[in-house]
Amino acid sequence: MRLKNIILTGLAHERLLAYDKLERVMNQDKGDISKIEDKIKKLLKKIATLNLMINEWESITAPALDRTQISNLINKKKDE
Repeated sequence: MRLKNIILTGLAHERLLAYDKLERVMNQDKGDISKIEDKIKKLLKKIATLNLMINEWESITAPALDRTQISNLINKKKDE
């Protein structure tokens, strides 16, 4: 459980740093527009990759459902 949280915290930290950099680049008043565009694209790619990594890590480390839990979920869906 500890490793799960360490990895998740590290990924979330990297994502926050990337969002911070993106905000700073977006607020730039000066500079070549094509360079700014390239920086924004690189940061968006990094953020998207980190989001995918976080989602994948959460799905890998999610507790497995036992047969009783699966049956309960199926029954709930039927009742709806």
